[in-house]
Amino acid sequence: MPTISSPIILDGMGFSIDRDGACLLNNNNVDSSEYRLMHILASGDLALNNITLSGGCADGALFARIGGAILNAGNLSLNNSTISGNESTLDGGGIYNSGTISIIKNSTFSENSTEEGGGIYNNGLITTIQNSTFSGNSSIVGGGISNRATINAIQNSTFSGNYALSSGGGIYNDSSITVLSNSLFHKNTGGGTECSNFGTTFNGNNNLSDVASSGCPGVSTTLITSTVGLSLIHI
Repeated sequence: MPTISSPIILDGMGFSIDRDGACLLNNNNVDSSEYRLMHILASGDLALNNITLSGGCADGALFARIGGAILNAGNLSLNNSTISGNESTLDGGGIYNSGTISIIKNSTFSENSTEEGGGIYNNGLITTIQNSTFSGNSSIVGGGISNRATINAIQNSTFSGNYALSSGGGIYNDSSITVLSNSLFHKNTGGGTECSNFGTTFNGNNNLSDVASSGCPGVSTTLITSTVGLSLIHI
């Protein structure tokens, strides 16, 4: 797939970009049928709207093995989109970010897999994740999200059925997540708690989990308006 080196707005109008074929993840970068779907260079600025990216396969040496669907070193926004069924050998089954993601909104990350950061591996800046779902992603560390840099806000989002063999079935934080709020955690499993924090900042409020020992900040096991906020309840 092409690299993005300039400002582009891509509206998928509900269509998909899919890679067909098996993803062997054998560290062999000669396999021409195995490739990630999008690479945003430092000079690139991509707005992705109303699109599904699936089947991405980042395999090989060095940077070839990170970011199954997207490798972002520039600027990215994601709205009303789905990142599903992508794989990478090392980090970021769905997205590997070393640049800036301004917003992830009304989007779904599902069934992505890698060693660290099943849905997203963040090594840059993510300003806001809002009204989004992380489900069925898997990794060794950080089933839904692995954060090694800065996430300013995760709001009104759902983490369900993600898996991390070692720690952080839902979220693994090794740096700074300023606020996690009004979000739902359900059956994120693996070797540790749903949220694992080894970073300097991980604050939260009005979050809901089905286990009191989820490890997520500001979490409750009781669904009432005062603990989860009206924005989490959709009738």
